[in-house]
Amino acid sequence: MTAEESRPEISSGRSKEPPSDDVAAVLSALYTDPTPYQPRAQSERTRTAYARDWETWTGFHDWLAGHTGTRLANSDITVGTYLAFVTYLKRIVTLAPNTIERRVIGTTSEARRRGHSVPPDAATAAWHAVKHMKRADQSAGLDS
Repeated sequence: MTAEESRPEISSGRSKEPPSDDVAAVLSALYTDPTPYQPRAQSERTRTAYARDWETWTGFHDWLAGHTGTRLANSDITVGTYLAFVTYLKRIVTLAPNTIERRVIGTTSEARRRGHSVPPDAATAAWHAVKHMKRADQSAGLDS
């Protein structure tokens, strides 16, 4: 038997052989109830903190509108708005990098809870900016 003859026949991208247990498990996961895999409800304290973080985010938008004459929608979450938010928290509100990091996490969570899209590259850019701030503060002998 040649290698060509030993391969399963494929028609329209599908094998005619019955699926293996692994393939069946993957296909069955497509229709799995997501409830057991969803995160547990946040505590009241966390929800309150994240709501305050959202207020800080909307305050940033108000501050930005006062300086540009244009108010962006609270749902306008991009790499640029997140990096500007981090800079605002550091230079205008004068928060420590660890606090900024927590505010970004809270804002991201609250934005998603409100149905807004948070692009992964925006959250990643903010995280890297905070990480850079922490290193700069450590080099300067400051606590985060």
